[in-house]
Amino acid sequence: MPRMLRFVLAFLALVCVGCTPRSAPDLTPPAQWQLSPAARTDFLFLKAQALLAEGNAPAAAQALSRALEEDPQPTLYLELAETYWRNEERQKAKTILKEATERFPDQFAFVANLAQIYMAGQRPKAAAATLRSYIQDHPDNWTARAKLGEIQVRIQAFADAVDTLQTIPEPEREPEHLFFLGQAQAGLGLLQKASDNLQSAVDKAPQMAKAWAELGYIRERQKDYPAAITAYTRLSELQPDNQEVLIRLIELHLELNNPDKAQTLAESGPGTESFRLRCVDVFLQNGFYTPARAMLDTIRESADFSPKTYLYEALYWYQKERNPARAIEALRQIPASAPFYNQSLHFLGQMHLERDQPEQAVQVARKGKATFPDIPDFWLLHSNALRRQDKPQKALEVINDALEKWPEDTDLLYQKGLLAEALDQSDTAMASMEQIISLDPEHADALNFVGYSLAEQGRELDRALVLIKNAVELRPENGYILDSLAWVYYQKGNYAKAWDIIQEAVQLSTEDPTIWEHYGDIAAKLQKTKEARRGYRKAIELGAEDQTSIDKKLQTLPEPAPL
Repeated sequence: MPRMLRFVLAFLALVCVGCTPRSAPDLTPPAQWQLSPAARTDFLFLKAQALLAEGNAPAAAQALSRALEEDPQPTLYLELAETYWRNEERQKAKTILKEATERFPDQFAFVANLAQIYMAGQRPKAAAATLRSYIQDHPDNWTARAKLGEIQVRIQAFADAVDTLQTIPEPEREPEHLFFLGQAQAGLGLLQKASDNLQSAVDKAPQMAKAWAELGYIRERQKDYPAAITAYTRLSELQPDNQEVLIRLIELHLELNNPDKAQTLAESGPGTESFRLRCVDVFLQNGFYTPARAMLDTIRESADFSPKTYLYEALYWYQKERNPARAIEALRQIPASAPFYNQSLHFLGQMHLERDQPEQAVQVARKGKATFPDIPDFWLLHSNALRRQDKPQKALEVINDALEKWPEDTDLLYQKGLLAEALDQSDTAMASMEQIISLDPEHADALNFVGYSLAEQGRELDRALVLIKNAVELRPENGYILDSLAWVYYQKGNYAKAWDIIQEAVQLSTEDPTIWEHYGDIAAKLQKTKEARRGYRKAIELGAEDQTSIDKKLQTLPEPAPL
């Protein structure tokens, strides 16, 4: 019988059995057909395709298994493995692929699919071992090496990935190989090599969007913003509906202080309110208020703009105009049904505190606690408002109530520490801050609090030094933390080191009287009388609490030598 006729007859037979019960598919061709083994294989293969089309993967797998018995060919192994995979029978898929690799050891498709199953089962080592075994017998299969390199990149074994991918000769490196090599080099911090390989990838494959995206990101890390813009612009051309790319281009143009271009890009994007509000957010975060205002005005021209616009109006009035009253006016337009009402309500309370209206802030906080009992921010707001009313004990009670619900919330614990310190409950304050450090070893403020407190008491100075150094690493531009570091060195008797650091601290925090008093103390120890006098006088000028003590320090300084 001609092969084409066999296929036609098999297909017609499958159409005729469309109403066969799903639980018991008929996998036997009519006896009168007298099909050869090859024809029976064709029949079973087509039967499996029909069953897959019906959504009956288990029966399709039975048909393919029977076909394999008739003719164990590579295509059938792959079909059966894929069918098991679709039916989420990964173990069976793995078993059939292992059998296929033993029968057809040169077929890379089986190895690639087996590695994929291992990766899906969170077994990257097994996937890599499978590929390495194949590569050992097929050293010139660059596709296998590339697949191994890809897996190594995905599990962040970047050094191994570079070693693997670099064994592919340069003339044989496909764009995909160069892409993963660039990713691996970027993971090792080899940014220039990474950008070179990614550039080669897009030169060979200009439509490779993921390579343009990675190249743009690497150029950003190199702070080569014009080159990053070039990459993202090309990506935007390939993916014109990708709003994330457009937003990133807007941010980069703002980074280059080109708000006009950023605004043009924003106006060229989707005219949806959600996209425009995202642009407003970007402009506000980067301090470019004119385009933010223009875009808000455009949104307000619509008769049915959403309440979220009022939230950004409030941000604009607060950040640009420093006008809490206008911000409050905008926030009061937001209905309680808005999905972001909790944010707007908390912002409203903060604006009342900004206007020195603690009673109104208390009312907002109470409403927030009742409406959103699972959001601790309203307990913090309530506590801050009570503290502003000079009610630290009540403020502490609110925080203690909150800690009953959220005992490991570091914001609440930090507020408790500050309030306890204000109430002269030093042991409670230190215990709270120590708890924060145990929960979050990178909480810079708690590290600084404990370190400075130890330095003030002149005890555990070595630990104090470690704590504050950690805080400085986390926030190197914070003048208060640098002051703490200087003070630890002062207490340890290293006045020269303290002097170097305190000079930087007063430049970063010029209006703090305590820092200036420390400046004076350190200068006095180094017999820098002029600088000591300057520090003490500045502390008094800025309203230091214990001015009598500072006056006494001034009196003990030696008089300047006569000219």
